[in-house]
Amino acid sequence: MRCKRKRETDLQKKDDSVFGSLDFNVIYASPVDRMLPPNQTKKKVVHKHACEYTNCDKTYSKKCELQYHQNFKHLKIYNNICDRVDDNGIKCDFKCEEASTLKKHKNGKHDKIKEHKCSDCESFFINADKSRKHWNRWHSNSDDPCRTKYKCVCFLGFPTRWERDQHWTIHCSPLDHPSRFQFKCTECELGFPARRNRDDHWLRQHSAVNDDRRIAFNERRNANFKSRYANDPNFRIKRMARRGIRRAFDNSGFVKLEVSEKLTGCSSEELIVHLDNNDRGYVFGDDVTFGKLANDHVKPMDAFDLYCYIELLKACNWRNIQLLTEKENANKSNSFTPDEEAAYNASWRGIEIEKEAVKWRTENRCVCAKCVG
Repeated sequence: MRCKRKRETDLQKKDDSVFGSLDFNVIYASPVDRMLPPNQTKKKVVHKHACEYTNCDKTYSKKCELQYHQNFKHLKIYNNICDRVDDNGIKCDFKCEEASTLKKHKNGKHDKIKEHKCSDCESFFINADKSRKHWNRWHSNSDDPCRTKYKCVCFLGFPTRWERDQHWTIHCSPLDHPSRFQFKCTECELGFPARRNRDDHWLRQHSAVNDDRRIAFNERRNANFKSRYANDPNFRIKRMARRGIRRAFDNSGFVKLEVSEKLTGCSSEELIVHLDNNDRGYVFGDDVTFGKLANDHVKPMDAFDLYCYIELLKACNWRNIQLLTEKENANKSNSFTPDEEAAYNASWRGIEIEKEAVKWRTENRCVCAKCVG
């Protein structure tokens, strides 16, 4: 078992030998590279042993590796074939170039042998690569460069190239990029960016209602949702804000197209800080001291003209949101009397929101007759 310090030293030496002077902004060849400036893309390394077959640009540092490649890819000579047979009598059709890869396949796929133990916990892994990735993710320091080694075009960092590519495919790739539809549903031909998204879609939409897998999937998803809602304040405030805004849209006959963070004008963390800053002692997430709390619009959304985009932003703005107990929220009316509106406009909430509205109008956020005229 190697100590943590020695492991960090070995990892540093390995990175230095591959990259020269260690640069954690290096991005490997992947779909992301086509979206990056040339100076951010890692140059392709050309080894001295090159494949001589046409339309093949593979190069290798060792002659034996080149021979493995030519036998497997071009000559169709399979020297490393899995001979295992499962309980149903079906023979495994896995084949690879090197014997070490075949050994990893047998250990992980058939024998379930995990002989590589993490140096900091009791986790075991099939190979050293998975063990190293686990250590980088869970046991390295939070500011360790290995956690953000692989950069995306949005400058977010990830510990592995696979996670970076998954993030890029789902969040940063163009809407018409083929990688967004690479996993097709066998029933409806819809495409998804990840295999798990396609499998989840099939369970929700195409499997039988009494299918054990569908029942287990729904139970697992509901349990995960309840756990996050109870323990993650950022997730909880996002769900509450979305639910309140969507309910107001549905009641008015509108369709919600903007994300909630853009409508509220702040992040979930900033909204929690604002809600906790009250003179009643309410704390977001504390449903014990004063009972269950709810988000409430100080000036009801029914009092705004939601056909105007400026009025919509004023209604959803974070300054117009406060914490109330469920009893107080139920007793509050959706109507807004002239006296209440005058008091609201004179308060800091109304003054600050009106200043923001002036800026929104100068930016031509709304093109309705009221704002244009």
